[in-house]
Amino acid sequence: NAVLSEVTVVYPCTLTFQVSVQSPVYRNIDIEVRLYTQQGFSKAAVRDRVKANLAAMFRVSDPDGTPNPLVDFGFNIKDADGNPVGEIAWSDVFNVIRDTEGVRKIGDRHGDLKLNGLPADVKLGIKEFPLLGTVTLIDGDTGGYL
Repeated sequence: NAVLSEVTVVYPCTLTFQVSVQSPVYRNIDIEVRLYTQQGFSKAAVRDRVKANLAAMFRVSDPDGTPNPLVDFGFNIKDADGNPVGEIAWSDVFNVIRDTEGVRKIGDRHGDLKLNGLPADVKLGIKEFPLLGTVTLIDGDTGGYL
């Protein structure tokens, strides 16, 4: 209120713009993956590592408050012609999961990795920011949940 009073009462001036702060528009990204663990690794530990790595991929800032260098989903990702693509690449999520310690491989059947129910990239709308949604990990050896 003090700032508003300073701008509107104490030092009023003609402004040709109006500032408004709006909440971000988030887009949930649900991930379902069938994966196989390496021998000698606890399934629970692999599950926790995969979820932690996915959370790190999607978080806005690092624990120390600095911007997360892994987050670059929108305007800065460009196609071959230099146009912004605004997407979560299926292959990026695949790489994060596959490169997790204790993961032997991701299933090779169609649909063994799905983003929002589809084995495809997720297109982001203008001003949308991806938010990690539900992560479902299926044990490739047993068919049960990790």
